Amino acid sequence: MDNLKKIVISCGGTGGHFYPGLSIARRFMELGGTPLLMLSGVNVEKQTQIARGFEIPVLPLPPMPSPNRPGKIFQFIKGAATGYCKAVKTMKAFEPQAFIGMGSFTSLPTVSAAKRLNVPVFLHDGNARAGRANRIFSRWAKEMFSAFPLVNQNCVKCPATVSGMPLRPEVVMRKMSKNDAATALKQIYNWQLNNNFTILVMGGSQGARTINNAVAEAAQICRGKLNIIHLCGEKLYRETGEKYKSLNLGEGDGIFLLPFSPHMGELYSVCDMIIGRSGGSSVAELLSFGRFGVLIPYPFAAELHQNDNAQFAQQCGAAEVIDNSNVSGAEFQKLFESIIANPEKYRQMGRNAQTDIHRNAADFILRKIDEVIAG
Repeated sequence: MDNLKKIVISCGGTGGHFYPGLSIARRFMELGGTPLLMLSGVNVEKQTQIARGFEIPVLPLPPMPSPNRPGKIFQFIKGAATGYCKAVKTMKAFEPQAFIGMGSFTSLPTVSAAKRLNVPVFLHDGNARAGRANRIFSRWAKEMFSAFPLVNQNCVKCPATVSGMPLRPEVVMRKMSKNDAATALKQIYNWQLNNNFTILVMGGSQGARTINNAVAEAAQICRGKLNIIHLCGEKLYRETGEKYKSLNLGEGDGIFLLPFSPHMGELYSVCDMIIGRSGGSSVAELLSFGRFGVLIPYPFAAELHQNDNAQFAQQCGAAEVIDNSNVSGAEFQKLFESIIANPEKYRQMGRNAQTDIHRNAADFILRKIDEVIAG
């Protein structure tokens, strides 16, 4: 970076806001810059530990619960006011040349502090629909970056550019052949994966009971024909395990169950297809690895933004979209029968839809910010 030496990155809350911000901070440090993460939301303690593990300076901000929740408006105002004062004080001392907010109303104190101190504001949205907070903050921003083309770009009050999603290096840098991934997973989990078509099932960090149950009910026809790696969520791990046990299904039948996994690069590499929700990072990773997805948008996502992400993947030819209300064992049984009949069809659809727009997203964003502040 010729001009950009210090930047404040505001993120927190869900992993969809935190990890892209963390990825930008890590890349900026590699390029010789000094980032400062300002973290907020319910996971601030855990996320602070993760960021400090990469030796990234962090300012944890006070809790600021959603004002939409009954009885929380006072705590929201108190958290916002306290966070604003801390952010102003810290930014004055840090003297950043730019600020980037990764979305969510938890960024309100930090965006306001940057505006107060005349620090150029940039935004990033990890979905195909710019969120309400980012739409409001865009009045103050120099530019908004987005993971996908925005379906509501007309609602954004600043220039908007598709940058891609800054993906976690430990995921995208672990791309490997299917055989190498199977060997790695044997060492990690002692799995005996064969060469059958492999489906990776994910329900998000908390799991998804609807998806878990439907996949388990349909899995009986997969014995010896398909592998299913099922990340069912920590809270639903025992329940899902009992479901498979009641159906007499286990690793010998090609069913590999985990609550979650930190080895996503290996899992994306070994699988041929993905079944799961359509959060921004999940869709970006699916496209980056060139995998076909059966996407089931979370029906309670804000402004149904997961529907827009899924539709983008579908337009790329990389996904089939199923409404959550239509998820059932019978529906997945039809899908599994279709895969068994023609597995190469699904492999090829994923390869055809592979895209590089997310590969160097952090570099793209930092370079654009550097150019803007130079101007």
